[in-house]
Amino acid sequence: MAVEQYGGEDTHSYSWGTGTSQAYVWAEVTNKDDDTSYVHVKGCVSSKGNYRISQYGVHVQSGQNGSNQWADTTAVFDYNNWVGNIDSKWEVARGKNDKSVNCWTKYWGEKVGGIGAGSWTGSVSVDVTVPKRPYHAHGNPTLSTIKTTAHYGEVITLSFAKSETQGNANFDHFELWQGDTKLYSGSNTSYTVTPSSVTGAKGGTATYVLKEIHEWYGEYKTTEASVSIKVQSGVVTVYDSNGVKHVGLVTMYGSKGVKHYVLITAYDKDGNAHNVV
Repeated sequence: MAVEQYGGEDTHSYSWGTGTSQAYVWAEVTNKDDDTSYVHVKGCVSSKGNYRISQYGVHVQSGQNGSNQWADTTAVFDYNNWVGNIDSKWEVARGKNDKSVNCWTKYWGEKVGGIGAGSWTGSVSVDVTVPKRPYHAHGNPTLSTIKTTAHYGEVITLSFAKSETQGNANFDHFELWQGDTKLYSGSNTSYTVTPSSVTGAKGGTATYVLKEIHEWYGEYKTTEASVSIKVQSGVVTVYDSNGVKHVGLVTMYGSKGVKHYVLITAYDKDGNAHNVV
């Protein structure tokens, strides 16, 4: 909505009588896009009252402090006619908060061609508001793995991807969490985990949460995605010749003496495989 104001009156006496000047300012804000607004300013000057000013030079300036820009012109007072007309529009950046912008028309005497400068000077101003930038949230990231089941000690690679909806806050970093533990923070797009380090040998489910974090004027906006990996138990129970129970992991050693945890698979009468541990 446009606003306008008359003001900046100034009175001086000459041999022909007393003359009063005045100024006018008009301003309006429109939005170019989410990041920029236009501040449109108009201005001019005139004499006022019965004793009309004419044939005196005047400098007119209209501008705004949103981007600290203005326009200037010179004119000659012409009785009660409005002169020194300025009509300018400037781009002003939008920010986190609404911004109050002061718009003005100023004038002072100045020689114009062969016409002498008048003594009149003054200014008038109005305030307009450049609205804050709208915030558009980003969507949830993607967290994936090619396996959702792991055996004891198996290493799994988790892959990250930014949301297809990035919004207008800048991407800052990823965070990978397991429960209350932050495993990773940065911009890489993969990370390896050992799910059994969460569940232990008894097995269970390990859940990982990926957070995509964007920065918005010092605030950090977060969305997240999660993936769960089932860990197969690596624990077996055996009884020795004395009937004493022993619980532990099944371990095999390679030809070079390297230890490997293994899973036991049983087959039913139909030949179907079943994981025992």
